[in-house]
Amino acid sequence: MPDYDDDAEEQADENQYQEDDFVGYEREPEPDYELEEERDVELLRDLIDDAEVDEHTGEVIIKAQTPSGVEVCERVRTIEEMQEFLCLFGWDTVADRSGNQTDVFGFCGLQRVDSWAVEQVIEEPGVASLFATRPDVSESTLYRVEPGILVSPVTIELGTVNEALIRYLAEHPPGLYELEPRRFEELIAELFRDLGYEVLLTPRTRDGGIDIRAIRKDSVGTLLYLIECKRYRAARPVGVEMVRSLYGVTLAERASCGVLATTSRFTKDAQEFADRFRFQLSLRDYADLVQWLQQYPRARKR
Repeated sequence: MPDYDDDAEEQADENQYQEDDFVGYEREPEPDYELEEERDVELLRDLIDDAEVDEHTGEVIIKAQTPSGVEVCERVRTIEEMQEFLCLFGWDTVADRSGNQTDVFGFCGLQRVDSWAVEQVIEEPGVASLFATRPDVSESTLYRVEPGILVSPVTIELGTVNEALIRYLAEHPPGLYELEPRRFEELIAELFRDLGYEVLLTPRTRDGGIDIRAIRKDSVGTLLYLIECKRYRAARPVGVEMVRSLYGVTLAERASCGVLATTSRFTKDAQEFADRFRFQLSLRDYADLVQWLQQYPRARKR
């Protein structure tokens, strides 16, 4: 009988086993990155194609959604601001009503679009044309008041926030983003004055980050509110660090409550921190400010 090489036989059996193991197995195809970038470019183009131009302020309004379906509306004044906003879009995996996982494109998606895709869209001629007819919206010409008529643009008297301005902002809340930070502070001060507080604007040099001190006296005692104002873009939320800082100043000055008012929104961490100290902290976002504007003047309604 012929001799067999046991090692060779074992190796042949192992090779056959490996071949059998891969029968019916198909290797997953490599992702087509070029195709993904083209897809992102098309989606970004759709956002720009659907954008509108505010005829009063010249701002470009971009409407979109987060992957979870939350509506987002951002106003940008320059191509640079638009580019910054578009870089915040991306993909996220969400579950549909049946529980199936699917990738959805939207604002603040975890897997952000490639910067190359954003740059390609921004450089297209149609984007520049959106800003080509932008009117002068400098602080001195944003508002102009005529007897009995409120029109845009409107002139703001330096150092004053009058009822006509507040009426205009109540009807056109995005105008809040056009105010200079100091004028925004004056606006919040007037709204608190209308609520029955004695208000004191701190000097422009700031004082511990506090912009306004609001005091209310009644038969029970005296309340002191420390107010910090942040006139931020809609896409720039206020983080927990700023809320913590306000809480520290509120404790240091033994104030009744610290208030942070912003034209933006607050991060989840910021909201959770404020909830822990709900009697010492009050967060007021864009929606709250709009409500205050629409309820002004309260003193005349009482």
